[in-house]
Amino acid sequence: MELTDNSIYNYAFLLRSIFCSIEHRYQQRRKKSSQVSESEVFKIDPNYTAETFLCGIFLLEDTSDATDNYNKFGLDGPTKYENIGEKYLRLYGILNAAYMQFITCHEFYRMFKVSGHKKFKKESEELQVLKLRHTAASHSVNYKSNGVKDFYKISQMTLKGYGEKLHVIGQKDDQYEFDLKRELDCFTQFLNSHLSKISSTLISRYFNKNSTHYKDYMADLELIDAHAIGALIIDGAHGIKQIVFPSLDEHIPEELLNSFDEEVPSKENDK
Repeated sequence: MELTDNSIYNYAFLLRSIFCSIEHRYQQRRKKSSQVSESEVFKIDPNYTAETFLCGIFLLEDTSDATDNYNKFGLDGPTKYENIGEKYLRLYGILNAAYMQFITCHEFYRMFKVSGHKKFKKESEELQVLKLRHTAASHSVNYKSNGVKDFYKISQMTLKGYGEKLHVIGQKDDQYEFDLKRELDCFTQFLNSHLSKISSTLISRYFNKNSTHYKDYMADLELIDAHAIGALIIDGAHGIKQIVFPSLDEHIPEELLNSFDEEVPSKENDK
């Protein structure tokens, strides 16, 4: 698959491909028997539908467009006009885009009963970008933490650039400084790891390990995972994708290091 610079979009695209394969399987089985249920084929919690899954995938893709725009233009926007209203819109927009991605991943855990949901929720408590969203872009006047109610406001003079020094002021004039760019990067890394886990679980759940679909999707997931932590994906000999890290000083997961000597099969070569 062709990768974009947006890792969350790449995971969403892979999940959409998986969805299409299972939807085709479902339609084929429905032709043979009208008694076949959607939850049975998709192996999804009966409280959800396949359409819910697809909606979540679309949401990840759409919000990725929002984060791409932020990464390119920051809070100032493409016009660079000194317009404080646009800066507020962009701040609230990017924070809620991140929150929507978080909720989507949370629902994926629930609808497919993927192991590790408790870890996901525990780790999310440390995400500063979610705290910023709750205090500055959602519950600003009735924020409650540990039973204590408070309110927050953004220091307008810090609303510029990429929000590297956003000041959030509380009821008792307690101030919190956020580096929005850094915290969004931390959030993306967090979400990448969990979307990878969900993708791997679904591939193993839906496809036989000897099947072409399994090999293709696992190969794609390996490329997405490597690209998400900074690897370059290049076309090697015979069209085989190669994973190359620009600097060996970077932290590289052991499982990826072990894969360097292995050729990652392309879809064309597997068929």
